[in-house]
Amino acid sequence: MAMRFRRPFRRTDIARSAVALCFVAGAYFAAVSALTAASRDASPDAALRLSPNDSSALANKALTVTLNGINAKNVAAVERIAQRSLKGDPINPRPYFVMLAVREVQHRPKDVQRLSDLSLKLSPRETALQLWHVERSVANDDIAGALRHYDYVLRIHPELNSLLFERLVDALTEAPIRRELIPYVKARTPWVGDMLRFALTNKGDPIAMTALVNESGGLANFSDSATLGRLLLESLAGAGYVERARDFYLRTPKASPSLLQNPGLTDASVSGLTPIAWELRTDQEVFASFDKNESTGKPRIVVQAPSERSAVVARKLLFLRPGTYTIAMRIAPVDPASPGDVTVNPQVYCYAGQGEKQALGANNLVTPIASGKHGLVVGAACSAQVLELKATSGANQNAGPVTIEDIVLTRAG
Repeated sequence: MAMRFRRPFRRTDIARSAVALCFVAGAYFAAVSALTAASRDASPDAALRLSPNDSSALANKALTVTLNGINAKNVAAVERIAQRSLKGDPINPRPYFVMLAVREVQHRPKDVQRLSDLSLKLSPRETALQLWHVERSVANDDIAGALRHYDYVLRIHPELNSLLFERLVDALTEAPIRRELIPYVKARTPWVGDMLRFALTNKGDPIAMTALVNESGGLANFSDSATLGRLLLESLAGAGYVERARDFYLRTPKASPSLLQNPGLTDASVSGLTPIAWELRTDQEVFASFDKNESTGKPRIVVQAPSERSAVVARKLLFLRPGTYTIAMRIAPVDPASPGDVTVNPQVYCYAGQGEKQALGANNLVTPIASGKHGLVVGAACSAQVLELKATSGANQNAGPVTIEDIVLTRAG
């Protein structure tokens, strides 16, 4: 079991217990993983059998026992091992860290503070020590201090990122922690962007992530702003927070408000942030890509599919007002000498529901009117819509690729 430092529970802990748990719970798992491995590599028991007074082996032995769980029963034995190590090597930081843990169990706070300061001076790179200071800072309501020690570990031990990010991401739902992170964002601290990407690709809370970006002054403070903006928008929309996705998009540097209601293929709609811009949905057999019409210079979607296949090839988020619409598009072969055998039909699904989080409906709102033209009715309860283009290929095995061009949405009433 990992070492845990305990203190009396105070009433104020109720307000910060979630913060403390988010910070601390994963920290010692990371320390145990990193440091017990080093102790095992040193084989302290084997080394001590050969040389009972080897100071490094004694230090590793004491550290291993400490990380596996120091308590009232074994604290005296651990202290003796650490003291023996210090006699042989008084500048080895590990025995000082062990003695810090010993004094913590013995409830000697002045000695704990003295040893922690000394340990940091001797070896600020010691991972377990930095993470111990994270826990101690949180216990003292010092979020800034906790982040300062996290920052040190994340800068010098990137191999621990995934372990530490998991707990730090959970903590971002707490406004005080986001507030203390703002200086790191504005300073473009490398691990902050990595942390957000980790969160957004591992189902972190998109509301908390968006709040951190907004409170920090926007995407301009991140080096990889385009990727983070896309991940944030996709996470918000995917979780049903479509109105927040719209509001966040409108705050991005290159926002194009017309994309909210216009599905036409333009430079902005094929290169902007998805899902407000068009997102291609290529599967293993049906391929879609963007290129430009050589004659007009306008963007288009090229679809290549084997015979008798069907798949959604593109999708886009819209915010249409209630009413009746028509959707028209032009489908043409890339090479007139090799006509395609692919039809493309639009599908529109509605986000609706009570409260901020919306659910995507299962009913397609589009009905065919004529070749290349479809009708759409948007109801009053439909706050946002997903427009999909579904391609279906025929039986012709020699058919060439086709293009989707000139997507036009017209309000009819």
